[in-house]
Amino acid sequence: MRELVAGFGERLAAAVGPALRLATMVGDGARPSAIAVLGMGGSAVGGDLAAAVTESDRTIPLAVVRSWDPPGWVDARALVIASSYSGETEETLAAYRIARERGARGVAIAAGGRLADLARELGDPVFDLPPGLPPRTALPESLAATLLAVAALDPALDLATLADELMAVGARLVARRADWLAWEIENPALDLAVACADRLPVVHGAHPVAIAAAGRWKTQLNENAKVPAWTAAFPEHGHNEIVGYEGRHPVLEHLALLYLETPWDDPRASQRMEWTRRWCSGRVGAQYRVESGGETPLDAMLRLCCLGDCASFLAAIITGRDPTPVASIDQLKTETAR
Repeated sequence: MRELVAGFGERLAAAVGPALRLATMVGDGARPSAIAVLGMGGSAVGGDLAAAVTESDRTIPLAVVRSWDPPGWVDARALVIASSYSGETEETLAAYRIARERGARGVAIAAGGRLADLARELGDPVFDLPPGLPPRTALPESLAATLLAVAALDPALDLATLADELMAVGARLVARRADWLAWEIENPALDLAVACADRLPVVHGAHPVAIAAAGRWKTQLNENAKVPAWTAAFPEHGHNEIVGYEGRHPVLEHLALLYLETPWDDPRASQRMEWTRRWCSGRVGAQYRVESGGETPLDAMLRLCCLGDCASFLAAIITGRDPTPVASIDQLKTETAR
C-alpha cells in the first residue's frame, strides 16, 4: 500500500497518454445532453473529482450515480461512463445495462470483468485499468480517463490544457509524496494521522475541489485506517450542522474537525469556516486547518487528495492495522452474492 500511495504522481502522469486516446474516441461522437459517471466506492471518486474541477467552466451537466438505477434523464441523449475496477460491481453493471437499453452512449473504465466484456460486445470504448490493485488505488488512472473524456465532450473545456496540467501536477506530486510519508515531526500528514488515529474525523470543504477531496479523505480513512469518518460542506454546514455542537454531547470530545482550504475559497465561506472554528473551540477534541496551496484548482484538489492518502496510510500504521484488506466489504459482497 505504501508503494501505491507513493506512486500516485508518476502513475497520474503515465495515464495521460492512454486517457487522451480514450478521449479522442469519445469525442468523435455526438455531444451528449448530460453525462453520468456510474460507479461505487473508490471507482466513483474519479467522477467526483472530475465533476468538481470542471464545475465552474463545464456546460454539460455531470453527475455521479451510485445506484443500480440511473435517473430518468439518462436517456438516448446522454452518455454514461461506467467505472468499476473489478468490472463486477453489481450496482454499476445494472445501471450500465439500463442506460444502454435506453439508448445512452457508453464508455467503460475497468481492469476486466463483465463490464469490460459487455462494453466491447456493445462496441463501447474501454479504458483498461492496471490489474492487481486494491480498487481505491486506481484513482490516478480512473481520474485521468474520466476527466479527459469529459473534456473531449464539453466545448467549454480545453482537452490539451487539462492533459498538460495533469502531467505537471503528477510531476509535482512525486516529491510531495516522499515528504508526506516520512516519519518526521514536521510532516503535516503525520500530524493529521495522529489526530485521526484515536478520534472521529469530520472533514470539511468549501470550494468544490475541497469538498470532493474531503470525500476522498473520508473513504481513505474508512478503508486504509479502518476508522469512521464523515464530511461536511460550507456554506450548508452553517444552516444545520453547526447546531449539533451546542448540546455538549459526549461524542464531541472525540471529534477531530479537519478544514480543507484552497486559495480559491469564496471569502464568505472562509469567514464561516473561521467563525465555526472559534465556535467549536473547547467543544471538540481537536481542530486542524489543512491549506492546499497549488497553482490551479486541479493542483490544489490533488494535493489535498494525496495528503489525505498519506495521512490515512500513516494512521493505519500508527494503530497497527493493515491498510490494504477491506474484510467487511468482501464479506458483504459474498453475502449479497448468495
